[in-house]
Amino acid sequence: MKIKLSFILLMTSFLAFLVKAQEAKSDFKANGKPIITIFSDFHTGFGTVADETGFGLERAYLGYQYAFSPNWSGKVIFDMGSSNLAGSSLERIAYVKNAMLSWEKGDFSLDAGLIGLKQFKVQEKFWGYRYILKSFHDIYGYGTTADAGLSVEYRINDLLSADVTITNGEGYKKLNTDKYFRYGGGLRITPIKELSFRLYYDRHDKDPNNLSHDKSKQITSFFAGYKNEAFSLGAEYVHMYHAQFRDDTNQYGFSAYTTVRLPKDFQLFGRWDYAASNKDYSDLLNTWNPKDEQMLVLGLQYSITKNIKLAPNLRMITPKNGSSLYYATVNLYLSL
Repeated sequence: MKIKLSFILLMTSFLAFLVKAQEAKSDFKANGKPIITIFSDFHTGFGTVADETGFGLERAYLGYQYAFSPNWSGKVIFDMGSSNLAGSSLERIAYVKNAMLSWEKGDFSLDAGLIGLKQFKVQEKFWGYRYILKSFHDIYGYGTTADAGLSVEYRINDLLSADVTITNGEGYKKLNTDKYFRYGGGLRITPIKELSFRLYYDRHDKDPNNLSHDKSKQITSFFAGYKNEAFSLGAEYVHMYHAQFRDDTNQYGFSAYTTVRLPKDFQLFGRWDYAASNKDYSDLLNTWNPKDEQMLVLGLQYSITKNIKLAPNLRMITPKNGSSLYYATVNLYLSL
C-alpha cells in the first residue's frame, strides 16, 4: 500500500485534536514565523573551466512554521532550485521540500508527511557549511534530504539516541510510483559532550516487476566527530550496495572536514571527499554514471551577523578519468 501524503497529514491532524483537550490548560500561545533562506555565490573557474564564471543562486527556501501547542507543530517549505532539465528554458523550479507535522514529548519525537530525513542530518550539521557545499551523501547520490513518510526519534539517555524512518524512497521531487518502501535506522552515541558517533543502515526494496532489478539497495555508514570551542574534526564512511538495484553496482567513499575558529567571527574550514565505485569505465553501454572523484575545499568564513555569512573558498575536483578542475568561489548565506 502506498504512503499517501494527504492520508499522513489527516491522521496526524486527528491525533493533534485528540491531545488538544489535555493541553488546553497550558499557558502556551500558538505562534508561527516565516522561513526565508538564500544560498548565493560568485564563482570562477581556471584553465579548462575558465568559462564557468558568474553569479549563482543555488537555493532559495521559502516557508512557514507554526507551533499549534507545546507538543505539536507544522512546517511547509518551498525549495527554489535549478531545473536540471535538458533543453529547458526554465532556470528555476519550485518544489515542495517539506510539508509535515511534528510531535515532541520529552525525549520522543515524531515527524509525518513530506519530512526532512535523518540519514545524514548529523553529518550535515557537523560540517556546518551547507550553503557552500552539500553533504557527501547528498552530492554522490546516497540519499535525499527529504521524502514522504514517517520518522521517529528517541533519546534513550545522555549516551545513546535512536531513530527509525520509513519513506517512499523516491525523494521529494518525485511522486510515489510503486509500493516498495525505503527503511532506515540509526544510532547516535555520545560518550562525552565533545565526541559523537553515528551508525546508520537503510534498505530500499527492489521492484520484482522491474526486470533490471535483482537486488534491494542497501546503505551502511559510520561517522565520528569531535568538537570543542577551538576546532572541530569529523569523518564519515559510506557504502551503497546494489546502487542500481543490481548486484554489480556498488558505490563507496569517505569525507573528512574540519573547522578552526579564529578571532572576530572568522572560521577557517576545509574538506576532502573521496568517492568511488566498481563501475568499469571501459563499458560504454553502461548507463550508470556515478561521480568517481576526489574533491578538496579550503575556505574562510566571516559571520557578518548571525543571519549573514560570507565565505571565499578554493576548490579542486579531480575526476577518476580526467584532469583536475579548479574553482574560486565566494558563497553568501542569508536568513531572514
